[in-house]
Amino acid sequence: MAKLDLEIRIDEVGTRGDGVARLDGERLYVPGTLAGELVRVRVSRDRKAGLQARLIAVDEPAVGRVEPPCPHFGTCGGCALQHMDGDTYRAWKTGLLLGALARQEVDHPAAEPVRVSPPGSRRRADLTALRRHEDVLLGFNARGSHRVIDLSVCPVLRPSLVALMGPLRTLLANVLDEGTRADIVLTDSATGIELVLTGTMEIGMSRRERL
Repeated sequence: MAKLDLEIRIDEVGTRGDGVARLDGERLYVPGTLAGELVRVRVSRDRKAGLQARLIAVDEPAVGRVEPPCPHFGTCGGCALQHMDGDTYRAWKTGLLLGALARQEVDHPAAEPVRVSPPGSRRRADLTALRRHEDVLLGFNARGSHRVIDLSVCPVLRPSLVALMGPLRTLLANVLDEGTRADIVLTDSATGIELVLTGTMEIGMSRRERL
């Protein structure tokens, strides 16, 4: 469909963290928005469950909107709701649970309060590395894309994992060939950091020694 700029009211936040509005009877998904907000968007493409739009501006912000703590938020695909405050987030998560039970006609007691992990406590990360000239991009993929967002900080991950990114870039600059990628899984366990590196490069003696 052709690109269309319009102003629209967000009805709710969906299960994937996108704001959801209605446009000509179809669901319109707008990342980075909250329920009740009046926003200006650009409708860009079709999506299986409806229409997708890019946020241009928030004309009437919701009470629960806050400034995202991460400078990469909005481009990095690792997080979806850093613009939502804690009380609004907990209410949204509870609503998802109760809604799912209601759709299955499951009787349930009142939900206990949601327990939210504090910042800097995520102990596992699935990252992508890309060798580009003399540099290595290392981070999460951009939302809906294979483009690598080179992370400088991450307020979600444990500091021990963030501290490893610099040494990893140095190592991978001597392991990856130009234009090649690798998938990296980091886990901060009770016995130390576990690192799993998967790629298409040939591991000869020189690279094996570097690793």
